[in-house]
Amino acid sequence: MDKRTLTADESFESRRRVRGALPDDGRQLRNVFNWTSPFEGAGAESKAPSLSAMLQSGQLTPTLQALIDRFGGGDTATAQGALSTIASAQGRTGITKLNSTQTFTGMPPAKFTATLHFRAVKDALTEVRAPVQQLEEWAVPQLLANDSVIANAVKTGGDNGVFQTIYPSVVPQILGLRYGDMNAAARRH
Repeated sequence: MDKRTLTADESFESRRRVRGALPDDGRQLRNVFNWTSPFEGAGAESKAPSLSAMLQSGQLTPTLQALIDRFGGGDTATAQGALSTIASAQGRTGITKLNSTQTFTGMPPAKFTATLHFRAVKDALTEVRAPVQQLEEWAVPQLLANDSVIANAVKTGGDNGVFQTIYPSVVPQILGLRYGDMNAAARRH
């Protein structure tokens, strides 16, 4: 396998790179951020949604008043206290800082779609085909194991080490993108 390992001494400038014209309308960056609300169902609204809705809207007070009038006892202090307490729930909510807090649970890698323009001036193989081939190589795993994890472990007897046995393939090359005009802007300031 032709795998190149960079040492800590190598600068960014000495690494393999692909250069191409990147038009303003030919690129798109897409990020997906995973935020969750782990306490979203912790309020009273989730436990008794109809009762909560009636309390918040004030619709429970006339219902209770009708029941008191129908079955008597509307003049007692207890009945009036109950009506007053229920009426005080109108316009209130169980939403708190806790159950409206969101937590960040991670994100998949950013997706960058771009149209690059290559032009051959002297040699089409080195100026166009080689950069395209390099981009294709960067998009796939550097090494793809032929066997499954179990078959690999049986064949090697675990001699490759724990992690190389569990993860026998090598991930695609980690890439970076640098716009040519970013360095010029940094030098001007």
